[in-house]
This record gives sequence, structure tokens and C-alpha cells, in this order.
Amino acid sequence: MCETFDDVYLEIQSHPNEYQMQLNNNILKFAEMVGTDKVIITTDAHMISKDQQDVHNIFVKIGTEREVGETYDGCYLQTYQDVIDICSQFDIDMNLVQKAIENTLHIANMIENIDIGLGVDPLMPKIDIPKEFKNGDEYVEYLIWKGFDEKFKNLPEDKKEVRRKRIEEELPVIEALHYSEYFIMLQMLTNAAKEKHIPLGYSRGSGANCLCLYCLGVTQVESVRWKLDFSRFANLGRRSMADYDMDISKERRKEIVEISEDLFGKDNVAPICTYNTLSTKVAIRDIGKVLDEDPESPYYKQIPYNMRDEVAKMIPTVKTLDDLGEEVEKEETLQNVLSTNPKMTGLYEKFPKWFYYVLQLEGLPKSRGRHAAGTIIAPKPVTTYAPLCQDKDGNKMLQIEMHAAMDDLSLIKMDFLGLKTLDIIDDALKIAGLTWEDVDINHLNLDDEEVYNNIYKVGHTVGVFQMESLEARKMCVQAQANDIEDVIAINAANRPRN
Repeated sequence: MCETFDDVYLEIQSHPNEYQMQLNNNILKFAEMVGTDKVIITTDAHMISKDQQDVHNIFVKIGTEREVGETYDGCYLQTYQDVIDICSQFDIDMNLVQKAIENTLHIANMIENIDIGLGVDPLMPKIDIPKEFKNGDEYVEYLIWKGFDEKFKNLPEDKKEVRRKRIEEELPVIEALHYSEYFIMLQMLTNAAKEKHIPLGYSRGSGANCLCLYCLGVTQVESVRWKLDFSRFANLGRRSMADYDMDISKERRKEIVEISEDLFGKDNVAPICTYNTLSTKVAIRDIGKVLDEDPESPYYKQIPYNMRDEVAKMIPTVKTLDDLGEEVEKEETLQNVLSTNPKMTGLYEKFPKWFYYVLQLEGLPKSRGRHAAGTIIAPKPVTTYAPLCQDKDGNKMLQIEMHAAMDDLSLIKMDFLGLKTLDIIDDALKIAGLTWEDVDINHLNLDDEEVYNNIYKVGHTVGVFQMESLEARKMCVQAQANDIEDVIAINAANRPRN
């Protein structure tokens, strides 16, 4: 074995129990039998320090309902002295333990500090640039100006000149931020989806502010007409990557992922995982329940359900936007409430351990799921940059969450947002004998009084995207919208802010 592989090591662990030490001795005997001294020692760390043991026990009880015994004793990030102190309590050759520690450090020293460019420039997907162009910058300029000529060929020269200057302002920013391949990628995805007649939204978010994306056919909103500021989408002072999301037919969303794999490589595309965290209200209720029912708890039979429920209801919720720009409710943290609610402060003084555990555990990840829309598109197999895992159905996904993938690794993320609204519009067009190509949103009649009188002024906006909530409908009635500018203002006012 050791002749075949130069760097094969056997592993022992420093857990304070007889069973583990017996395993360690068996492994050391095996090492002697095969003639190797390459043994390392590790710790199965579930917590950072020993004093977090009781907190971890609570976390396990509320998370999995597993019985907590000696299984997790010693499962913290042990120091050198911790390892020596634990192992010396048992019948094990301490000289071999010392050698194992040295080998562990040897492995650490073998790891090279290699700069692979992560966290600097965005890692754009591999784009095949036609031979007649030197690079992505030159190619994207060609595509944008080609689209410019097609989009604005019938526009008066003075208005065309305004838009030409806008393109000339945007292009240097796009190239300075190394976005050229990103823009080409967006056009490739959009064109491929259109070829398959997949219903797409006309634009989402700040991407509509970019006239270059309009010229590429990625968006259908002409930003100069609507006086949209390009810097809202991209500027030289922005640290994070510009983020363009695609609205896609919900029924056909899977196809856009398949298109991505066909265009950029199956191994180079992977969905992103999400981590569901322990909310403050759930932590209050579940931890209180454990402490109330555990005979060894200092609060045994002192925290009944009605008390747990009352305390949980003291945690307010606020409306905010999630990563997809959708409205969600978010809880305040216990720490914030403790400083403002005298009744909560009184309970804290009476049950300090209860509140201590909540403060330690609120917000911690408790389970892993699949992001509703986020998909990584990388220049090489995704495993080059980050590990993969499986969702509950056995499908691959990126093991790290979205912000780590984008901000720390500089990977490119696409949000493919499946919208039922697009499917409804698609059905309506088919009933009317029309196609998406028959609808030109830049030449719609935006002054149709019947629309405003019969829909917006009376709050009949169920089915109108982002205008369906009760608050939005009430706002429509109150505002009495007379034109599209009023509708835009109502939508903006109704959107919560992070």
C-alpha cells in the first residue's frame, strides 16, 4: 500500500472514551504491520471550544431529537495540550501519539498557498469568441452596436445620438469591470430560450437600466426612454458583481438550466444550496420545551407552553426583500428585543439560561435545501472551485450558499425565476391566436383609460405581477392611477426595503 501511494496516512482520533482508544490502538497495530509510521491524529470538531458543549447538546436535542450522551464529549477544536491530556488518560503509546501530532502538522505544511484568482475578478463562463475578434471586449462591442443599428434604425437622428452617447458611456464601465463575457452569456441564454419559444419576462431589476443589454436583446425596456440610471446596475465604485435575473415560464424553467448546460458544459453548471436557519421564535419555543421537560434542567416544569408561546410572540416581524427580490417577513433578533422590551428583560433575569441558549443558537443553520432560482455557471467544472452535495432528491447542488459563491469565490450566478404569471400570459396569447413575437411592449398604448378605470382605480389587480397583495390593491384605490407613471410609483412605494 505505502509503496503504491507516497502520501497515505492512517487516522486516529482523540476522543475521551475507551471505545475510541481501542480503535486507535488497533489502527496503530495495523500501521506497524504494514510498516508505516504515517499516522495522523484529528478531532471530530462539532464546536469551537469545550465550554460550548452544553449549548451543542441543546442544539442537537431541538434539531434531531437525538439522545445526547458521551457521543459529543471531546468534539471540539482541541489544542495540542488538549490532545495530550485526553490521550494520556488511556492505555496508548504516547510516543506514537506525539509522532501522529507531528505528522498532522507535516500535512498542513504540505499544502501550498496557491493563488488561483478567487475573489478578484469575476470568473466568467467560457465563451468561444469568433476568430475575427481579439477578445470578449471587441466582440461584445460588435454585438451591441449591431443591436443598436437594428433597434434604433427608424429613430430620428437627434434621438439616436442621445442613445449613441449612452452606449459610449456604458461600454467603458462594462469593460473595466470585466463584464463583456457576462453580457455575451446573457445574450446566448436569451437567444437560446427564444429559439425554443420559452416565455421570458421583459426585464427584472436594475438590468433594465442598461441600454447595452437592450441592444443585445436581453431586456425589452428602453432605458433612455424611461430615464433609468445605468449606475444603478453597474458602476466603477460597486464592489459586488452586477446581478441580472431572468424571469422564465414556471412550467419550463427546467429547460433553461438544460440550455445552460448545453452552452457552457454540464459539469460547469450547478444549482446553489440554501441553509435554513433556526428562527428566534422557534428557538424560544423549542429550547424552552427541552428545558421544561428535562428533569435535570434548572427550569424543570417551570416553562410551560403558554409561557413559551407568549415570549415567542414578543418577537416582532418586519417586511423585507429576500435574495430574489420577493417580499418576505423577517424576525427581529432576541438581542434587539431585550434592549427595548421591559417584560422580556424581566423574564431574562428569571430564566437566564433559557435566553442564553436562544442568543447562542438563533440564526444558526439547521437544515440545507435547494435555492429556488440560483444557478452557478463557471468556466471550469464547478468542483474546481467548490464542493458539491445532493438535495433530497439526489440531484447535485453547490454545497456553499449564494453569497459565499459570489462574493468570496467570484463565481457567476444566474437567478432563473419561474413565474406563473408568464404561463398565464402564454395561455392567454394562445387563446387569442397570438405569439410573444406579436407583443411589442415598447409600442403598447399606455394611455388606455379603460385599463386605469377598470383595473387600477378599483383595485382589481389580482393577477398583475407585484400588484396582487392586499396592501398594493388598497394603494391602487387610494392613489387613483391615471397613467403608467402613477402605476410605477405605486409599485415602487409598495415594495419593502432591506
